[in-house]
Amino acid sequence: MLRNYIKSAFTNLKRNTGYTLLMIFSLALGMYCFVMAGLYVRYEYSRNLNHANADRVYRIMLDFGEYKDYITEDFAEQIKTSNPEIEELNTINGVRGDLYLSADGEAYLKEGNGFYTDNNVFDVFSFPLKYGNPQNALEGTGKVVISSSLSETLFPNKNPVGEEIQIHEKGTFLISGVMDQVSELSVFNPGLFFSMEEFKKEMADSNRAFFYLLTHVKLKEEVSKEQLEEGVFRTAQNVGAFENLKGIYTENLADAYWGNSIYDYGAQYYSLFGASKKMIKTVMYITFGVLLCAFLGYVAIALSLSLKRAKEVGIRKVNGANVKEIRTQFLMESVVYAVVALLLTVVALELSEKSISDLFQVPVGLRSGQPEVIIFLIVFTLFTGLVAGLYPSLVVSKLNPVKVLSGFSSPRGAGFILKRVLLTTQFVITICLVFGVYVLKLQVTKMNHFDTGYNVENVLTFGNSNPKIKKNAEVINERLKNLPGVQKVAKGPFPFNFNGFSNIELQLVDTLIKNNPSRIYVSDNFFDLVDIELEEGNVFSDTNTPLENACIINERLAKELGLQSPVGTTLNVDGKPKTIVGLANDISTWGVGSPDPMAHIFLPDVNNIAHSYLIKVKPESRDKLVASLESIWKEYETVIEPDITQLDQKVNGSVQNMSKISTLFSILAGVVLLLSFMNLFGMAIMFANSKMKAVSIRKILGASVPELLGRLSLPFLYSLIIALLIALPIGYYLMEQYLQDYAVRISLNAGQGLIAGVFMIVLLFVVIGFKMLQFSKTNPVEVLRKE
Repeated sequence: MLRNYIKSAFTNLKRNTGYTLLMIFSLALGMYCFVMAGLYVRYEYSRNLNHANADRVYRIMLDFGEYKDYITEDFAEQIKTSNPEIEELNTINGVRGDLYLSADGEAYLKEGNGFYTDNNVFDVFSFPLKYGNPQNALEGTGKVVISSSLSETLFPNKNPVGEEIQIHEKGTFLISGVMDQVSELSVFNPGLFFSMEEFKKEMADSNRAFFYLLTHVKLKEEVSKEQLEEGVFRTAQNVGAFENLKGIYTENLADAYWGNSIYDYGAQYYSLFGASKKMIKTVMYITFGVLLCAFLGYVAIALSLSLKRAKEVGIRKVNGANVKEIRTQFLMESVVYAVVALLLTVVALELSEKSISDLFQVPVGLRSGQPEVIIFLIVFTLFTGLVAGLYPSLVVSKLNPVKVLSGFSSPRGAGFILKRVLLTTQFVITICLVFGVYVLKLQVTKMNHFDTGYNVENVLTFGNSNPKIKKNAEVINERLKNLPGVQKVAKGPFPFNFNGFSNIELQLVDTLIKNNPSRIYVSDNFFDLVDIELEEGNVFSDTNTPLENACIINERLAKELGLQSPVGTTLNVDGKPKTIVGLANDISTWGVGSPDPMAHIFLPDVNNIAHSYLIKVKPESRDKLVASLESIWKEYETVIEPDITQLDQKVNGSVQNMSKISTLFSILAGVVLLLSFMNLFGMAIMFANSKMKAVSIRKILGASVPELLGRLSLPFLYSLIIALLIALPIGYYLMEQYLQDYAVRISLNAGQGLIAGVFMIVLLFVVIGFKMLQFSKTNPVEVLRKE
């Protein structure tokens, strides 16, 4: 019997190829979006669950109310000895900057995720060792545990335990272990571990106490979070070293992705939505709406297709087929089409996995080690096929064989009002998404054109933080100036922002004003190179004030200090007198993400402290200059990669994320739009067929084609207008709430809704206009002769 159903499904596919493929495509689109979003949400809610004891591991910090602080070395020792409910205490510190490793001392490999940690790290976290003994891999100094990817690159197809590696500026280390590949679910993704003893050895000459970036405790069975907090707080009170301590902040490892610690872990994947449960759930809700639209589209097209199969159903009923058999046949055909849609969905998921993962910024896709996902897909497909085919099977199975065989070809009375309500619902979802996407596009444009207060077009940077570069500063400066295509060379903070903060004191009459502006070291021509205007005064060299006693402040700092005309005023800057020689316009230090200007004090770079050389270049010489800069860098630094940035190509993170969110919702809106109009197309055909007799009579009575076209289109236009009246206020409210999170944002207005409405109306007539025109031109004699 099943074989006959499958054969019937493909026979119908062959006879009605266009309609049937449209049904399958509609279902596949909905299933693809829903499954893709489901995999994404599942991944997000599984973060850190690869760690076997994630529910028993807590990160701890000192809670001072207004801020939280790290655990100090001495206090960590006290916690271990004073709290028997703690099974393990592990401390971690990140390695500052990138590490460069080599197996032969010649070819170096960059690693950005290096950490110092205690030997028990493998008991607290699930980082199983592929090679080495976890009990002593990080005991003592001079040892490292590396990732499997590093191992395979440095020592391909080999167990490297016992081998030595060179670590640039650190020395020679013995490989004592190799970690298995870290699960993609883990927020924490170390590339290399040094021992904590190694960290303490490196800190031995600092003569100061230090804190731990991350302190984790693994609790004994059945110990609660509250017991942990009470015990550690009691220890802190007994130590008596922390004034104003309010309590102990704890964060469960299983919830770390949603907490405050994600950036301290050096997470291997930062989601597009920044661990926002609200936005992650929004994606799921929208794709559920997409699936609903796919169902409705499938049902509408299936009903239209049933008109073509009405005589087939009538003949089968005359030959003895009962309602149950006909319903079963149509349901089984629907399941077959759902299976075909699933196959298309799986293929689409495989082909688009990389693109979707790049868009979401996390790995999204089917994995062979996920049997529960396969089972879900099978059950989901059967359910989808049965639900999507249920309504058409009910309608078709009830057709009267006498009416069908006598020429009846319309399921009038078969829920057309209900289908119009469903179509209106689809339109509401579609309009909300279309309006939202249009607003997001406008927001991206607004953010892209945000004025930072400076100009970095055709500006390259050459890093000045490397010791070997600093050592040869004068020579490098001259070489950069003499490169063909270079217009100007200055020193400044970009691509960073400033060089720490200064303590400023200003005595105004009887009032001592204090401030802590950001400190920026620049050369004399920095302001000219990046087009920052001076409202008052001059640059350092154009005054009689010695460089070591000169400074320039910005408008924000002048306002905070209460200075209306600050040039000539003397400030105490970090304990030294500085005379203000210029007042610079404000700049947006953090860009569009946080546009308000900070208070700045600019100091002359007499001691070669500035972050970078800023190089203004001719556009036509840009590519050649980048290659020349890399060549100069490698002459002085052969190991560390060239620190060269093209500032005008550096995309602001907020703008980049907004662009990706806009792209994602554009895709979803496009899918919903397509499904809605596929549904509309099917309903239009069905509606037109049901009106053929009335249209023919009107034509005989003298009705014109435009009049008939209007009458046939009017119900759908009504549905769209009702949907617009419902959807636009909803869309306006939702986008108004969403844009509240952005400091730089567009203003919503009625014109944007009008554009979205006109767009939908035009699409409506594009989709149904041609078909309705065909029906309105039908020969009335032929139609009435068949009735």
